[in-house]
Amino acid sequence: MLGLSAIAFDPLIAEAKQRARRRYLLLALGVAVVAAALGTALETQSRGNSLGLCATAPPGWKVRRTTNGVTNPAFTRPAIVLTNFRFGRTIDLYGLTDRLNWPANGVTVAVINEGRVNYEGRHNDSDLPEGPLRVSRADFRGLEGSTQPAGGVTVRSQGVRLGAYFEVGALTPATIAAANQALASVRTCSA
Repeated sequence: MLGLSAIAFDPLIAEAKQRARRRYLLLALGVAVVAAALGTALETQSRGNSLGLCATAPPGWKVRRTTNGVTNPAFTRPAIVLTNFRFGRTIDLYGLTDRLNWPANGVTVAVINEGRVNYEGRHNDSDLPEGPLRVSRADFRGLEGSTQPAGGVTVRSQGVRLGAYFEVGALTPATIAAANQALASVRTCSA
């Protein structure tokens, strides 16, 4: 009799173990899904919102968020770099001065959240225009280290000082329009 009852319980024990394994796998899968979602949320926050800048790249453009852009780390600021051909090394001036062979229609822009304090002290933003970043032909006055047409502008946007640097392969109405299209895609984000 003892042998018969042990045989009768074996399938029940095996089924219970199988259910326990399924519950464990479902729990592990649930934890993995929650961890992935949390990781994505934290990555999104650290890449976009905590920097205070976000961008939706125009079609065919690439976006890189960085805090690197100058060789002295004390002067780094949150930045977004957009390009319509390829990224340079962002170790100096956000990659703007790193190109050897620019295509004629090549455009790169870097937008920096300069906050309310510059390197020497407080900004006086009363002389800055309020509004969107835009460039004109007159803004291409050159950048140190650049061999291409380049320049920079600064505006106030939602109480934040934004600086934009830009460089093009050839200074034409089309490349100026492309730079403005990229600049229009950049916005401040909530912290």
